[in-house]
Amino acid sequence: MTFINEVITEETKGEFDFSRLTDPISGHPIAPRKRWTIDRDRNAVLIIIGGGTPEIPEFYALIWKGDIIKFSAISKVSSSPETGRIISWDIFDIDIPIPLQSKQEDICQLIREAIDAKGWLYDRDCLRNVIINIQLPTTH
Repeated sequence: MTFINEVITEETKGEFDFSRLTDPISGHPIAPRKRWTIDRDRNAVLIIIGGGTPEIPEFYALIWKGDIIKFSAISKVSSSPETGRIISWDIFDIDIPIPLQSKQEDICQLIREAIDAKGWLYDRDCLRNVIINIQLPTTH
């Protein structure tokens, strides 16, 4: 299976533990979300956890096999009759837990696939192309 966008229902919201997620700005637990981008076969889900104003990037959590990988993202949508609608993503400040440091390439690939599937406003079909630039995390 691949990543797909879904509405989070009462039946599906228990599939992942969101209790450890906090808004990076306020530090408060995140409010319930309505949508996610999920790959059940790989036990991975992408969810926005905050931000998203013109001055503040969007903050995401990728929950993969129970581990939380957080990152920041800025997107820009452009459109023209020649190119169609394109979204460009800059992904940065990737926070990979220490036990997963050796899986950096796999994690970056998961982020790339999840963001591509998320598309624009949880709609990939409205886009002709998704461009994703990932600033690799620094290792500690």
